[in-house]
Amino acid sequence: MDSREDSRTRAYAWIVTNLPSDARILLDEYGPILQPGPAAVARERERLEGLPEGEAFTRHQRARLDLLDRHPAPDGMDFEELAHPSWRSKEADEARLRRTLHSRSSSNPMKVRRPRTLDEYRAAGFRYVITNTEAQSRYRQEGAEKAFPSFVRFYRELEALEPLVTVDPAEWRGKGPVVRVYDLR
Repeated sequence: MDSREDSRTRAYAWIVTNLPSDARILLDEYGPILQPGPAAVARERERLEGLPEGEAFTRHQRARLDLLDRHPAPDGMDFEELAHPSWRSKEADEARLRRTLHSRSSSNPMKVRRPRTLDEYRAAGFRYVITNTEAQSRYRQEGAEKAFPSFVRFYRELEALEPLVTVDPAEWRGKGPVVRVYDLR
């Protein structure tokens, strides 16, 4: 067993200590794992209403959201999670991904699955983006620009910004991906 501290654990501690819990966050899939606050729970509830009941990722979501309403996480944050279409060989629009059973059962449809531009995120009230090298690595491969243009564009836009903080496990001989937090202001 590898007992080294994971970068996502260290990033999580920094995030809940340093970011306002009501600031809107876009969180890249593969961590760090954040707990949803009331605004995130409300958005997830709205998204759930448009999805079929009883599927792999939606079967227990109402109960989960009811529990989060009754017992809010003390460290809950206002975030949306960006999922990655790892089962697809090319990008598809969000509506198509939500329409097909195969796509809904291949990745959690409670997450958003196609990135917008940073300007669109700013206009929608997002203040921070939290990403990691595990999520980004797929879009650095040959052919990614043609197959996943919005993801390639999204990560290029982020790379043009200076991260607010970088959590790199190489700095303390830890494990996990490099996690970066960006302030969109």
